Amino acid sequence: MELFHSAWNADAGDLIARLEAAGYETWAVGGCVRDMLLHKQPTDWDLTTAADPQTIAEICSDCTVLSVGEKHGTMTVEYRGRWYEITMFRTETGGDGRHPSCVQHAPDLRSDLARRDYTINALAYHPQRGLRDEFCGLADLAARRLRTVGDAPRRFAEDYLRILRGLRFAACLGFSIEEDTAAAMRSCFAGMQRLSGERIWQELCRLLCANACAAVLRQFSAVLCGIGGGWEDFACSETTLEKLPQLPCDALIRLMALLREHPQREAALLRLRLSRAQMQRIHGLWQSADALCKVKEERDSVEESQFPSRDDKATLQDVGAPLQDAKASSQDADSSCEAKEERDSIAENSLPSRGAKVSLRDALSSRKAKEERGHVLPWLASLPDGTRWEDARMLLCLLDRQELWDVCEKIAQEDLPFSVRELRISGDDLLKLGVSRGEAVGKMLRTLLDAVWRGEAGNETSELIVRAKREQ
Repeated sequence: MELFHSAWNADAGDLIARLEAAGYETWAVGGCVRDMLLHKQPTDWDLTTAADPQTIAEICSDCTVLSVGEKHGTMTVEYRGRWYEITMFRTETGGDGRHPSCVQHAPDLRSDLARRDYTINALAYHPQRGLRDEFCGLADLAARRLRTVGDAPRRFAEDYLRILRGLRFAACLGFSIEEDTAAAMRSCFAGMQRLSGERIWQELCRLLCANACAAVLRQFSAVLCGIGGGWEDFACSETTLEKLPQLPCDALIRLMALLREHPQREAALLRLRLSRAQMQRIHGLWQSADALCKVKEERDSVEESQFPSRDDKATLQDVGAPLQDAKASSQDADSSCEAKEERDSIAENSLPSRGAKVSLRDALSSRKAKEERGHVLPWLASLPDGTRWEDARMLLCLLDRQELWDVCEKIAQEDLPFSVRELRISGDDLLKLGVSRGEAVGKMLRTLLDAVWRGEAGNETSELIVRAKREQ
């Protein structure tokens, strides 16, 4: 087929020719065919053949052959620097909701295609015979629709991971999910409790980083309750879904955002069996987000007592209230040009613009910035050491605190230290100055970091030593 010439893998064609020369019908199948039809370059190549595993190994005896999937009829062959999974035509029966209990050699290609999950994956291609489409997969591709091969509940009962795979396909490809298939996902999701945490996380990783992730979760977030182990009452707020596409394309960050407000977030996290480093990163981000929320609550409490009437815009502007509160006070006048001009005026006066050549010290010492400075610095100080700037920015985006990022950005532009590790003075230096061992060293380092942020000292060893002596 002309359509495949740019994406077709000639080495896969060589393997097909080799197996067929020995008398065994062989086709490229599954995701590689789907991707070629979508004008994408496949990354994985799967072949299906009439040969059994031992025969495959004999025909490819000059290649490296791995037999890890032999009991399921699959041999993995390395050919010219690329790995190919070559599987015999097969049928499957029984099983535990993940793996079949019985795998048998199927008589022909159609029988093999009939056992597959979705019609768009039940496509086969041969360089001479062309495309085989037994279950209208081509029509579903054209309609950008995901549909199971045959009875959806039966397909999912054979392997409940297919539910998560379906959500992932829909999110990655931007496909809709056919009505009967969607209904079966919602009725069969409890079976996902049988799946291992590792396999669930593998699918969630790809789902969370997909372009249409938010759209799919908006329709099917309740399906994730079937994962169990803390996910039973999972629900995703519309606010989080709106923020998800704005976050970095990092599965851990998006998982953190997804579970942040979930009451059983710790149990839900443990269900996925993440590595220790992954768990630590998510816990650090949760800690930082919780600290920011606490800072916001404290600030709102103070402002509520100081400014009982938030409708008085003149008062707000006069005392230099932060931009976020000015926006809140004028929410009911968003359609008014006059209100917009007033908010823009407050924004311009609150902090210097990003393009203005104003030093951080000037920005943090200005009267308009004072209110924000008093809340962003304690929050920055609460972040775990080693927190990355991009993580801080992501949290502020997630929690609608852009005005705090304006201050953070100025700190970054001035190349100031983000944590005590970046100070040009060490704990050993402080010990030499007579600071007591233990908590006193950490307290002094945090005091020096705060002084640098506030523009009261530079991040130079000599200045920090002078400041440390003054603080003793």
